[in-house]
Amino acid sequence: MRVRGAGSRGVTPQRLTGGEASYRYAPPNLVSGAWDFPPDSFVASRKGLFLRPAAGREPPASLTLSVLLGGRRRLDDTWRVTGNRFSGEGFALRAGEAYEREVAIPAASGLRFATTVEPALLGESAEDVPVRFRVLLDDQLVFEHAAPDPGREAFAWHEVVLPAEGRSSARVRFEVDGGLAHSAFLAPVIGPAEVGAPGARLWTRRHPDIVLFLADTFRADNLQAYGGELSLTPFLDRLAGESLLFTRAWSASTHTLPAHAALFSGFYPHQVGVRDETTVLPDAVSTIAEHLSAAGYRTGAITDAVVVSDHRGLSQGFEWFDERQISIRSTAERTRAFLDADDGRPVFLFVQTYRTHLPYRVSAATARQHGERLGIEQWNEPLQRELVARTRGASSLDDPAVARLVEKLQARYRGGVIDLDRALEGIVADLRARGMLANGYFVFTSDHGEAFGEHNVLYHQGTVWEELISVPLFIVGAGIEPGRIDAAASLVDLAPTLVEMAGRPPDPDWPGSSLLALGTLEDRPAFAFQATRRERSTVALIEGPHKLIGFEDPAALEEGRLLGAYELDRDPGERRNVAGKGDAWPAELMERLGPQARDLLTPRIDPEPALLDVERVDELRAMGYVE
Repeated sequence: MRVRGAGSRGVTPQRLTGGEASYRYAPPNLVSGAWDFPPDSFVASRKGLFLRPAAGREPPASLTLSVLLGGRRRLDDTWRVTGNRFSGEGFALRAGEAYEREVAIPAASGLRFATTVEPALLGESAEDVPVRFRVLLDDQLVFEHAAPDPGREAFAWHEVVLPAEGRSSARVRFEVDGGLAHSAFLAPVIGPAEVGAPGARLWTRRHPDIVLFLADTFRADNLQAYGGELSLTPFLDRLAGESLLFTRAWSASTHTLPAHAALFSGFYPHQVGVRDETTVLPDAVSTIAEHLSAAGYRTGAITDAVVVSDHRGLSQGFEWFDERQISIRSTAERTRAFLDADDGRPVFLFVQTYRTHLPYRVSAATARQHGERLGIEQWNEPLQRELVARTRGASSLDDPAVARLVEKLQARYRGGVIDLDRALEGIVADLRARGMLANGYFVFTSDHGEAFGEHNVLYHQGTVWEELISVPLFIVGAGIEPGRIDAAASLVDLAPTLVEMAGRPPDPDWPGSSLLALGTLEDRPAFAFQATRRERSTVALIEGPHKLIGFEDPAALEEGRLLGAYELDRDPGERRNVAGKGDAWPAELMERLGPQARDLLTPRIDPEPALLDVERVDELRAMGYVE
């Protein structure tokens, strides 16, 4: 693991003063589910400002609220921009600001970048003045672009043709003026004016394009290859048949943040200090995007925000990080926009969607076509909230009335799976049309599954049962022979896999192995962690057909304490706990794998707390992460 200097993540985004007094911003306490709202602190949101003065102190007659308009920090020789939606390499400029530097301009080159605008004020902008972006080359205007409304999000990709003869030294100046907004130039790069196309680039050293698509909360058994019987995913089923598919693949965790932390870092969640929604992936951890950026890749991410966000540390290494939860159609459009802005470098693109995550939205077309077969009923948001509240409060899902409610939830979930499959067919068709799969790789997986009453559990974040940790995982692309690999695979294997695709050496400390070599390796154990702060948070230790469920506690692992032991080949639903029933293998397996599990619980770096505002907590609550 390469450790870098920590950045400025965690800076308080708001400050309140009044007269001689100042008041501390009070973020929510996600562990207790309550507000940490002590004296002389405040909460501010678009709904209003709430102040609690100390006992005996009168509120001041006037207050001044200062809001951080996006972050700017220097990392080595680059600037990192942090916004609510757009983050990445570049520089944020307010109205009237400029950024200037000396550069060499090769012959026959072009300057490419994106311009972004995000509202700077709580609520609607008070101004109706366009935001204007300009680029000057040696004091000559070569680019101008106007975003008409500073109160609305906007982005656009641009290309500026530079002098054909080139210049050994030139002064490039970036300027912004106009309305008040969080505005930025992102992912600026000078490269060849002619960039070619995948498989026909203009340089001799070639790297394959890599697209990693993650369907959040997508159960493996949605697919026929993993036992699905409902024909929910005709496109993905066909694509899986053309792929190298890993039949026994597990996530590193039961929920989104620790699973993504493992995928991006190549380490298990506890090793990089990530536990539940109260932490972030620390700046000091090197991510797979950073490894590929160092190899010359153009790195981009299109996500549905909330947990998969810059403020969770997941944007590290991405030149372009666009987080916005709108629709799967928007995901496809943003993906195309990024790929259309090709600058000639090989691409690493990460795409994540919550299309099958709570609240289980289903398109009208899918409801019409599959509603009767799957039991999808007409729906509305109040009914959804009531249903979730009733199932969450149920003491037992065996109650027939509650079981009927769960069936309705699962029908909605399956409708979302159908919608995802349809949308993904268009995304992959676009990749094929660009030549990216003939000359690169497409990887499909999920971060975890979803429970619908199995083991008396709903949703995720629960015990490490198979319905939560088993994930689909397959690769299609250049030189990939279709087939099925039965050796154990994990999300921590993706980091060494992607760097091998890029021709880079893996981090020697990574616990995983390249999936491209998995067919030649002996089977090895797999681990998955619940990664919560709950007293009985669990860990899965899997080897061959045998699975142990223990506790995320070094002492419990050393003592051999078990929640259960299961034989997955005979009992894939984990209904028969054989621990303490006379079989010797559970104790023997714990003796062998327990020390390794204890090591994976040991942080290699200090955990970093998450700093959340009201809106982000509301987003987590809507997604089911906060009661």
